[in-house]
Amino acid sequence: MTADFMAGQTTAELRQGNVRQLTEAALSCAEVAAIASGEELVLSPEVRALVEASREIVDEAVQRTEPVYGLNTGLGHRRNERVSAALLQDYQPYIIRTHAGAIGAPLSESDVRATMVARIVGIARGGAGVGLETLDLLVAMLNRRVHPQVPEFGSVGASDLCSMSAIAEVMIGRGVAMYQGELMPALQALAAAGLAPVRLKPKEGLALISGNGLAIGAGALTVERARRVLRLADLAGALSLDAYGGNPVPLDSRVQAAKSYPEQAETGQRLRELLAGSAIWTPSPTARSLQDPVSFRTIPQVHGAVRRQVCEAATVVEVELNSRSDNPLVDVGSGAILSNGNFQALPIALAFDGLRTGICHIASMSERRCSHVFRKLQAMSSIDDAIQNAEMPVTSLVAYSAAELSARLRTLAAPASIHVPSLAHDVEDHGSLGPGTIAFTAQSLDLLEMLLAVEIHLSAALADCAGVSDGLGEGTRAAYRLAGQAMRRSQETGRPTTAGIIDLLRNMLIEHCA
Repeated sequence: MTADFMAGQTTAELRQGNVRQLTEAALSCAEVAAIASGEELVLSPEVRALVEASREIVDEAVQRTEPVYGLNTGLGHRRNERVSAALLQDYQPYIIRTHAGAIGAPLSESDVRATMVARIVGIARGGAGVGLETLDLLVAMLNRRVHPQVPEFGSVGASDLCSMSAIAEVMIGRGVAMYQGELMPALQALAAAGLAPVRLKPKEGLALISGNGLAIGAGALTVERARRVLRLADLAGALSLDAYGGNPVPLDSRVQAAKSYPEQAETGQRLRELLAGSAIWTPSPTARSLQDPVSFRTIPQVHGAVRRQVCEAATVVEVELNSRSDNPLVDVGSGAILSNGNFQALPIALAFDGLRTGICHIASMSERRCSHVFRKLQAMSSIDDAIQNAEMPVTSLVAYSAAELSARLRTLAAPASIHVPSLAHDVEDHGSLGPGTIAFTAQSLDLLEMLLAVEIHLSAALADCAGVSDGLGEGTRAAYRLAGQAMRRSQETGRPTTAGIIDLLRNMLIEHCA
């Protein structure tokens, strides 16, 4: 079966349930994540017609003599050199081979799939001039799970050229790809999937490696992950407040309504739901603190601010995803092919640089609550009691691990987008490091997940020691139970260490907050 096997098909003609049709409507980060997780993709008739119209403009340009960047000219510092007409067909594979400079460990399967989706969507918007045969092969590779191996380093945030070349190489029978769990040469992977490499037409090689596919694809996945981690942060903060016997008045809806940030109101509502039925809502015979430490009192404000950042990052990623970012740009309306700078990914880079700062603030609050909870735990037992219970992992200095995690997150919060040097003989003299800012954000989310697991571990222990576990809220009780399950499973699996418990609990919490 050849690469054009999907020509003319609609969603109804493929199997039901796990297929998403790509139309002219905008795609969302959540939809990219769904396809990256295994959904298939099919092009609508309208998209196919637009792609054909775009390609016709390029075919007409090939017959003319005026220079068109990357079609009949060199790239970068060789932009003013003409490529002879006899070599136009060979020029496009040459572009891919000479740009395949990415190095390092391979990206995850989900990142590769999301990157493929982003480039498919970019081409489908009609600005690339790629023909249907070539686009159909990329879609078929996605659907048949032929996943090119893409090294993690090589993009400076100006079209992700090296990273995208690793995908394009497989399309022309070079490079390597994963297929059915095995890494193999591209030709072998394509053949095993019933596909064949494509012979590129003029401009198609440059178009395949343009458009910031990695930044957009990985950015979409990171946005969706950040949403989940925020739900986990809410849960951790709520359990700490519950176990600590904190004052819930700052969560009052009237407090949230006093500021017109919808994300703050959303966070306050979620915290009230997690604490529904908790004993902290009823008057206590011993007066609660009039004002708890700020790390307890301002969870709606801080988490709400970061929710706003995540929404802004999602907006930026979705604008880039659904835009025509090719250079040169094929304008179907006028028939022109225009050199431009739409490959500039700075909006993405700035969004994720900013998001890491927000993540750092959540981490700082969590670490401070860990310290308060740990101090209260220690105050509940004498040194003799502590010695007799030293085998219990909760008595370890896990709060120190929380402190290191918070410190590392502060380092990762430094802006990354400002460090790209000038390249290509000072022609490409600015970059955004878009994929790098996203990779650092993913690392930050890793550390934050661990830190929040530590917080829930400590707060669950405090609920036990303070005898308040029966009075926990509906949502916080679920987190408390997960902490207990992690303790028990660590014993069963032979990992009764603090590290083993936190690893188990982190995985359980991620699943719980999905």
